[in-house]
Amino acid sequence: MLGCAQGGSSTSRHASVFDHHPMIPLANVFQGVENDRYFSKINPSKGYWQIPVRQEDIPNTAFVTMERL
Repeated sequence: MLGCAQGGSSTSRHASVFDHHPMIPLANVFQGVENDRYFSKINPSKGYWQIPVRQEDIPNTAFVTMERL
């Protein structure tokens, strides 16, 4: 498990800027592929950025993926 600590620098929090897109409800996704034969993997990692977080709580948020990102 990776640790996360508050340091003196806030550079890492501001290093990446993502375009925000609304997430599609899963029911709509499944309806759109119900007759398809081939599927690709869904990458929900961008969905993390769609979760509303109060400005004062942003420094307290962190997560770890299987790729350790």
